[in-house]
Amino acid sequence: MIPKFRYWNPGYQQMEEVVAINFLGQKVTFSAGTFWRTLPLREEYLMQSTGLLDKNGTEIFEGDIIKMRFLLDRRRIERCVVVRDTDSPMLGLVDNKSSTKKFNLYECNRDYYEVIGNVFEEVVE
Repeated sequence: MIPKFRYWNPGYQQMEEVVAINFLGQKVTFSAGTFWRTLPLREEYLMQSTGLLDKNGTEIFEGDIIKMRFLLDRRRIERCVVVRDTDSPMLGLVDNKSSTKKFNLYECNRDYYEVIGNVFEEVVE
């Protein structure tokens, strides 16, 4: 799999598709319509794809807010955030409301997940 990234553009308050990252020069280049734009790289705005799709076919990235069903008893867990686990290169979900339990994204069927927003844009339901 080729790594795929997106970048939060704070100037335009929108998510951008990354086309190049210069880690030595600390620059990120993204597609802005018919032209490319380069900004200073800020790690907190850079989000990597998990390579997974949700039940609607939407690609899941770090920083996405996800609605999911609990793995054991099918309860709904609202507003989980996709995070990188510091102990492993795997990604997990953290329910910010009631728990800090992490769920391995790769162990569940995509029908368990629905992307409803991301940490930078307001979630509208």
